Amino acid sequence: MLKRTVYVVLFAVLALFLTMPSIKAVGLMGDLDHDGNVDLNDVLIAVEAFGARPGHERWNSEADLNGDSVVSMADMIILVSNFGN
Repeated sequence: MLKRTVYVVLFAVLALFLTMPSIKAVGLMGDLDHDGNVDLNDVLIAVEAFGARPGHERWNSEADLNGDSVVSMADMIILVSNFGN
């Protein structure tokens, strides 16, 4: 019974991981200009989109790093945590 429970939990975690919009499979999270590093240019792109949602004139899906459909402080934290990489 324990073995079955472990498999069920592992399957649930895998399913959650695969369906989470905040997971990006490739690339450095925060590299918004795709130049291979997270720097001031990326911060400026994110700041320009800060507070925007889909449909807003400043919306930039690249800046929505956690995939929650709003460019917020959570996205800035992700960007800053990778700054300099």
